[in-house]
Order: sequence, then C-alpha cells, then structure tokens
Amino acid sequence: MRETKLLASLRVRLLALVLVAVVPTVAIFVASAREQRGVLVAQASGGATAVARLVAERNQRAVDGVRGLLLGVSRMGAVRMREV
Repeated sequence: MRETKLLASLRVRLLALVLVAVVPTVAIFVASAREQRGVLVAQASGGATAVARLVAERNQRAVDGVRGLLLGVSRMGAVRMREV
C-alpha cells in the first residue's frame, strides 16, 4: 500500500515538473504567434492600401486622358458646326 502511495506521489511530482516546464513554453509560443499575426495583418493592410491607391491613380489617368480627348474633339470646327 505504501508503494502505491509513493508511486502516485512520484507521478504527481513528475507531472507537476513537466507542467512547470511546458506551460511557460506554450505561453511564449502563443504570445509570439499573436504578435506575428498582428505584424502580418498590418503588412497585408498596408499592401492592400498601396494597391488600391495605384489602381485609383491609373483609373484617374484614364479618365483625365478621355476628358482631354473629348475636350479636344469638342473644340473642332466640324463638331461645333455639327457637320459630322
């Protein structure tokens, strides 16, 4: 009977020792993963914003080009006289 108590006590102590070693490691891993996720989200957001600005700039150039073309056509004499 005494051996069983001794083994049970030894198991509990070994389990406690393993938990003391593993729990901080897992906590550090989880904290590191959260921080890395935050960094990646910030980078993705910045990248998406940069792409959106680039697309908006290209579209604005196209609109400005068409506006200039239409303005030039509207100033042509044939168009003003409605001969076309």
